[in-house]
Formats: sequence, structure tokens, C-alpha cells
Amino acid sequence: MVNPSPAILRVEAILLGLAGTPALATYVGAPSALGGAVNAYVSGDVWTVNDKTPGLVEHTVDISVTFAYRTGADVRAAELAIMTRAGLFFTAMLVERRSNAAGSLRALGWGLPANYPSFARAADPQYTAIVGQEFRLYPGVVRITAQESF
Repeated sequence: MVNPSPAILRVEAILLGLAGTPALATYVGAPSALGGAVNAYVSGDVWTVNDKTPGLVEHTVDISVTFAYRTGADVRAAELAIMTRAGLFFTAMLVERRSNAAGSLRALGWGLPANYPSFARAADPQYTAIVGQEFRLYPGVVRITAQESF
């Protein structure tokens, strides 16, 4: 049975390992409130299954990764902190793609396609930074794949 939950926890662990100030408050699932100055949350998203060959399917799971901050007195600092964390996350995921270490996505049975993670979702007008927003969200996706015989 393919189970993406350990992969979601691995992405959370990668986020928790990102350096920076202020500290990144990290959640699995969308939090009811944002606790830190700079936040990130990880959640399951689209999951598709495609036949590869008779008796073999490929699971493709998108894991949403959203950086967020509550707008306030120092929006500039928060925006720069999010962009710094996004850059660090990209680098960490490039390392993860090549890792065979225990607990890595590959060791958990998941592959990471070359064009992920992606923050293309942030181009959607609902996420554009505009005046008067209570929160600034910077959404992205990590796509993982696994094959399963049946």
C-alpha cells in the first residue's frame, strides 16, 4: 500500500531544518491560526493514479507547501524572510532529490520529479501581495511519485 503520510512528514522535517530569523513556525495541515512571524504549512493535495504497465501503477501526489505571515508593522522583513526560506527550501529539495539517506523521500519509496518544488501557484491573483490583506501567502507544491504492483 502506498502511503504519502511519511513523505509529508519528511517535507515538514526539511522545513523545520531551514535556517533563518525569525524562527519558522511549521504545521502539518492548515493551522487555525498562524503562531509565528513567519510560518509554513504542509498538506496533502491532488493524488492521481495512472496505469504504467499491466500490474503496475504510478501514484502522483502533490504536497502543498505554503509560506505565510500576518501582515503588520514590518511587512518588508516578513516578505524577505519568506523569499529567503523559499530559496533555502529549493536548495534543500535539490539535495533531497539526490539523497539515499535513511528517512529521505527516496528511502521512503518516493521519487521527486526534476521540475519540483514549484511556487508557480503564487502567480494566481488571489496570492498576489495587495494592500489590505491580513495574511500574505506564498503557496507551492512538491510533487512526489511512487510505483506500486498489484
